[in-house]
Amino acid sequence: MHNQNKIFRVLQLIQLLQEQPNAISQIAESLEATERTVYRYLDLLRELGYVIRKDLVGRYFIHHPDKSYFSPEEVQFLLQLLQNTAKKSILARAVLRKITVRFVDQDHDIEDHHFRSGHNLVQLMEAIKKKRQVELINYHSASSESISNRLVEPIRFTPDLQCIAAYEIKSKTTKYFHLNRIEAVRILDQRLKHEVLHRFVAPDLFGFNETGVELSIDLALTFKAQIWIREAYPQSASMISEIQKGKFYRLITTIYDERPLRRLMEGLPEDIFFYSDWKKGKK
Repeated sequence: MHNQNKIFRVLQLIQLLQEQPNAISQIAESLEATERTVYRYLDLLRELGYVIRKDLVGRYFIHHPDKSYFSPEEVQFLLQLLQNTAKKSILARAVLRKITVRFVDQDHDIEDHHFRSGHNLVQLMEAIKKKRQVELINYHSASSESISNRLVEPIRFTPDLQCIAAYEIKSKTTKYFHLNRIEAVRILDQRLKHEVLHRFVAPDLFGFNETGVELSIDLALTFKAQIWIREAYPQSASMISEIQKGKFYRLITTIYDERPLRRLMEGLPEDIFFYSDWKKGKK
């Protein structure tokens, strides 16, 4: 997850520096990062071959942004690297398609809906930066079983980059829209009008968004269960702590839907317990 966020910010930085010179403070604000982190990202771009320069008032920009700094060997390496994560990361799929179109003579085997999700992500990034309303074209809603256009004000992406939190004008609520269910994103000229009503709550461990119901869970896990959960849900790493060296672990978090938890406990009945029961010696 950390690497996905880093890639996301570096791509934002490249876009910023290609458009116009920016001061370090401006970049830090746009990326929601510290100035120290911005300097590290600039060093990373230099290592990748980008020519970073400063104008007369100390603002940074990329010199000759259209020039390719990747050798054929580097392109192949990037393709192989991104292929390994393309099935799980929309951002990886977007970068993979761009590299393929820009540097490779043949089209790459990426499903069209994956490419569409990546394009939607880039469009929404642009709308957030410019503080513009957008229209989500033909959004496929599983809850209402309908397909319709949605007029929204984008707020921010979920940590896994699978959804966008956005304030929907019609319903006057913040909702979470899956990028792969949006056929297209149209950026409008209308600037944001309801920022005071924007709110963002990150999805829970299982990827469910806020429903108005919060369930606090406190579980005891065997060594086997904590390994399985860490692999299936990487964001769980910060929620798990060791309570009996090498044998038992504790997971504490808040979820918005109990169904995935119930399925998880039914699938590993000998490895996942409520912490209160475990502590009492019931196993």
